[in-house]
Formats: sequence, structure tokens, C-alpha cells
Amino acid sequence: MYFLIIISTVCILFAYLASRDEFPFGLELCFLIIALVAAIRYNYGNDYSSYQEIFDFISNREFTWDFVRRNVYFHDPGWTTLCFLFRPLGFFSLVAFLSVVQNIIYYLFVKLCVPKNWWVLGVFIYLFCTDLYVLNMSMMRQGFAVSLFVLAFLLIRKRNQFFFPIAFVLVFLAAQMHASAFILYPCLLVALIKKEWARYLTIPLLVVLVMFFLKPDLVNDFLLMFDDVDNIKEYKKYYEIGNSRGFSLGVAWRLLPFFVSCFCCVFVKDYREDEVKIIFLSMLGYIMIPFSLAIPMIGRLCFFFTPFMIASVPLVYEKISDPWKKILLTLFMMNTLYGYWSFFHSPTWAESYYNYRTLVEYLF
Repeated sequence: MYFLIIISTVCILFAYLASRDEFPFGLELCFLIIALVAAIRYNYGNDYSSYQEIFDFISNREFTWDFVRRNVYFHDPGWTTLCFLFRPLGFFSLVAFLSVVQNIIYYLFVKLCVPKNWWVLGVFIYLFCTDLYVLNMSMMRQGFAVSLFVLAFLLIRKRNQFFFPIAFVLVFLAAQMHASAFILYPCLLVALIKKEWARYLTIPLLVVLVMFFLKPDLVNDFLLMFDDVDNIKEYKKYYEIGNSRGFSLGVAWRLLPFFVSCFCCVFVKDYREDEVKIIFLSMLGYIMIPFSLAIPMIGRLCFFFTPFMIASVPLVYEKISDPWKKILLTLFMMNTLYGYWSFFHSPTWAESYYNYRTLVEYLF
């Protein structure tokens, strides 16, 4: 944990210097370090060893498109194909490939979507929100699928019709890597959103979220229709199905950025069209919270929208006047750091994540 904290602090410093034009290539160096650290990891995270076993199992089988199509070796054909492609180079090369590709995409997202004077906060969110950089080192399939969706958004955010088919193909590939990504197809319609629609989209989202909390049974009824999504039964060794709950202080604390976003979307009118799309997508992740309270596994669907917080939080909070800006930013950062610390000390995650392991340990 402390190794990652040191690396993250150094990278945030480079982002800060780059945002002030004191180090022109600071952001590039920041993500180069981030990618390198992720690429040399070994047996890090709850799922790493499972993916290595899956890779070894697939690599020792005969490759046929018919077997891939019928999910003979693994239930996601895209991941099966990827394992076959990297069979000559080995599992570690696949890990390095995923690390480099994902961090190039997140670098582009920060560079293109986060205001330059807020790069520090964007990099801070990416590194210290455990649903992003840290978990991506373990949930390889979904982490790759999420990054493909982020790339698809970068292509359609300017409503360029030429790129929309490419974005659709990227979401298709994401769904082949991780079946839950099928929910992203309708999300491509975000390309059609106009900035004038901000308040009209925000109010229904707020109503839906409050309704699910006030009527928890609605959550259970809805989830019954998707009982087998993302192979929930496969993950019962990590999570148990519980009862949906209403509002609590802890939940309200988690939802603070959502309410701030709602306020700004309704009352602030000077957002650009692409900024409204980012804020809207980040808010969709919060709609998943009531579902995750009923079935924690559903929380994994939030991961598809969490990356947009990297840009939405700076975009939203910069519109707030002092002293509220400083107060709300302080609360947000405290909440993020508390979540980071809690993650590394959780009985579920601590054993696999607390000590960072690299290939040096494997080689020597």
C-alpha cells in the first residue's frame, strides 16, 4: 500500500507541475510511471491468480473459432481470443499490454476532458479512487472493458457521426470481454445529448435514485429480471446477497458528489455540450448504488461509469463559489482517502492488495 501511495504522490506532483507549465511533459511522465508500475505487477489482487490459471488453461487448448464462439473454453469469447493471441508471449505480456493500453486511454481522457488547472484532481481521483487504478490491476477483463467504453466516449463526445460506428464496435468488443458491458449500448446515445437538456435529464435521475431508496422493494423486483447478469453466482465466494436498504448517513456521504452534480446541472448554464455528457455519465454510476446495497455484486456495474468522475468532479466543483468550493472539495478528498485506507484494511481485500508485488519477486 505504501509503495502505491509514494508512486501516486510523485505522479500527482508531476501533474501539478504540468498544469502550471513548469514541466511540459509532466502529465505524460505521470502516466508513463503509472503504466509501468501496473505492467510489472505479479500476483497482485484477488483475481490475478485466477486469470493466470484461465490463461494457462486456454493456452493449452486447440484454437478454433467455433470453440471460441460457443464459449467452450471460457464464457467470454473476447477474453478467450485475447488469451490465444498472447499465448506465444505468455501471461505477463498480456498483463503489460492491458496496463499500457488502459493507461494510454486514461491519459487521453485526462488530457482532453479535464481542465488543465484541474489535472491534479483528475489524477488524484484516478489513483486514489480504488474502483479505478487499483482494482483495474485485478479485474482485468472488466477493467479493459471499462477503458474501451471510455475510449468510445472520447470518439463520440463531439457528436462526430463518422466515429459513432467505431464507438459501437468498441462497446461490442467490451461486451465480448465482459458480458455486463451489454448495458453500455444504450449509453452511446449520450452522443445525442445537448447542453440545454442538462436540467431535464438531471431531475429524472434524482427522482429515480430517491424512489429506489424510499421503496427498496422496487430494487429487488427490478433485479429479479437480471438475476444471471455477469455470472453473479460465480462471485458468491466474495459477496453475499443482502437486503436493500434505505438512506443512511454513510450512503448520503457517498452520494454527496451526485447531489453537487445535480445542483450544478440545474442551476449552472455555461457548461459545454461535451461537459454535460461527462457529468451525465458519471451520475449514472450513482443510480447503481441502491442495487449494490441489495446485491453487492451489482456494484461492479458502477465501474463502467466511475471513470467519468475523473473529469466530472473538476467540472462540477470549479463552478461552485468559495467558500463552498473549498469545503466540498475537502469533504470529497477526505471521503476518497478514507475509502482508500478502508479498502487496504478490509478483510476482503487486504491480503491480496496490501503488499504490492512485482515481477522482481517472481524472477528472483
